[in-house]
Amino acid sequence: MNRDNPWVSIWLRPSDTIREVLDQPMKWPLILVLLSGIVTMLDYLSNRSWGDFSPIILLLLGAIVIGPIAGLVGWFIGGGIFYGMARLFGGVGDFHETLKAVSWSLIPIVVKGTLWLPLLLIYGREMFTSDTPVMASSFVLTILFLFISLLDLVVMVWQVVILSHAIGEVHAFSAWKGFASVISVPLAFVLLLFIISGLIYG
Repeated sequence: MNRDNPWVSIWLRPSDTIREVLDQPMKWPLILVLLSGIVTMLDYLSNRSWGDFSPIILLLLGAIVIGPIAGLVGWFIGGGIFYGMARLFGGVGDFHETLKAVSWSLIPIVVKGTLWLPLLLIYGREMFTSDTPVMASSFVLTILFLFISLLDLVVMVWQVVILSHAIGEVHAFSAWKGFASVISVPLAFVLLLFIISGLIYG
């Protein structure tokens, strides 16, 4: 049976794609996790303006070295949490299948990472600093950056949609239950923070 390219089909047919790739070896899931770890680390360093006090070469090396490790750790922890939440919602998938589903849902993040090359070529060190004189001096560069940021947001939202479908497919329930399994984690964390704040300051 011919299979669609999961890098393409995952965007519009996530459930069907996950069903087709679950029996594939772990090579590609691991590659996706490692690459997404690098992209996520670059985003982290950029959002927190680490370039204000660190050379850009160290930041790039840090993303390449530490990013994959952080990606692996986050994959196992996140996969475990999603697995536990899915089981609470009546899911029937196992932990190994959940890990695979989570990894394949990282394709949008890996694809998004290709934006980093033109961003670094255009904006350079300003991608990691709070002060952006070059960007601020050009209306075109500012608009371009805002457009890429909007595109980044759209991709991240779609990644959650894909992850919800992936969890739903593995655990044999709807994508809405998959979404509930995914969103319950940050909601529970926020609720816990409110409770702790209330106990401390109330």
